[in-house]
Amino acid sequence: MITTDDVVKSLDKENENFSALLRLNRLHWLAITISLVVTITFWQATVQLTEDKAQLRFEHEADTFEQLIKRRLAKALDVHNQDDALSSRSTQTPVMQVYTLILEGVLDGVLDVDRRLVGVRLRHSSDLLYDEQKVIASRAPRYDRSESFELNGDPWQLHLWSTPELESRSKRYLPHLALSAGLIIHALLIALFVVHSRASHRTVELASVVSKSLNELRCKNEDLERFAYVASHDLQAPLQRIQGLVDCLIEDLQDADLTTASSYPDIKENSDLIKDQTAQMRSLIKGILDYSRAASMQAGEVSDVDTRELLLRIGQMLQVSGNALVLVGELPTVCTNRIKLNQVLTNLIGNAFKYHRDRSEAVVRVSCRKIDDMYEFEVADNGPGISIEDQNRIFDLFQTAGRPQEGVASGVGLAIVKRLVESGGGTVKVHSSLGTGSRFIFQWPACESGLLVKGD
Repeated sequence: MITTDDVVKSLDKENENFSALLRLNRLHWLAITISLVVTITFWQATVQLTEDKAQLRFEHEADTFEQLIKRRLAKALDVHNQDDALSSRSTQTPVMQVYTLILEGVLDGVLDVDRRLVGVRLRHSSDLLYDEQKVIASRAPRYDRSESFELNGDPWQLHLWSTPELESRSKRYLPHLALSAGLIIHALLIALFVVHSRASHRTVELASVVSKSLNELRCKNEDLERFAYVASHDLQAPLQRIQGLVDCLIEDLQDADLTTASSYPDIKENSDLIKDQTAQMRSLIKGILDYSRAASMQAGEVSDVDTRELLLRIGQMLQVSGNALVLVGELPTVCTNRIKLNQVLTNLIGNAFKYHRDRSEAVVRVSCRKIDDMYEFEVADNGPGISIEDQNRIFDLFQTAGRPQEGVASGVGLAIVKRLVESGGGTVKVHSSLGTGSRFIFQWPACESGLLVKGD
């Protein structure tokens, strides 16, 4: 059973949840900012680490080549000095050519040129003995170093630089790739949080508007119910006075023997008409009061209600005799508001007897079956039936489907039934045709929410 108060409370609670969610979103933004700073810091550290690793590798390779070249040059010079014949006959250029051939052999034996990590250039005094600049294309190398040294009193100069192969093996692009992926993820998260934040703000605004509207609606409903209650009480007083005045008038006319006089044939008929209309007005006022009270029935205590025992009490209250009220099959015990269910069953069963042509022949059968978490009650009678045209309007306020055989009809009973049934999430419908009786079917929750009390 859901009421306006329940909806307002639920919206207020959801509004608080969304407000907490908005505060949590601020923490999300802080977390994203911290994560972004950490990502950039990690990227900088990774770039620096990659750079240091590449430089260390270059230094290691350069040291290796430098030591190798120096050893081979020293060995070649020792051989040259021991060869007197060669020393007496050769000039500087042939000797340098020998050094060049030796160096080429040394480097070719180490590794292929296109796979080497360092390039080499060697000078003897002002003579360029060996240069791989043309062989290894490396414009503006990232690392390079030059060193001057002496062998046997001769000046030498060795220049080493990093090759494209070293750049390739350093994988310097990986930190940038990781940073790009991280920035893309952060951008997606930021976009997601922006959309989520806007949606949360919009939801909070809408919830506030709906909550405010429902509060206004609740106040208006309370004002209308209060007005109906007060107006009904205020209207009953003049009706009672009118009824009293009509009774006094009839007594006076009877004392004067005017109600039967041939000269006043309409006095008795008109006085009876006034009494009937007064009774009808009193019934309508009572219907308004009952309908306004139905709203207050929507919230209240719930308890375990034995529907068989409840129906028997309704039969006694309506003074049903014999087998006029038949209870079919097993009838459940329902956890519900007793007053509400009693009102619904009383109105349906009471209408069946009220509108029957002969109360002594009226039979009302009540049955029930379980459908999921609802009970489906059926109240069937053998009365005059209801036309299809009237079936569409009998649940409206102040609408009836014929004239009752006893008492007066206010046209409120079925409207109250519909209001109470729908307040619990059920539906009510009628199956009938003229001359075949009527079957009213309504669903009722197996267990309503509310303040649970022990007993009926």
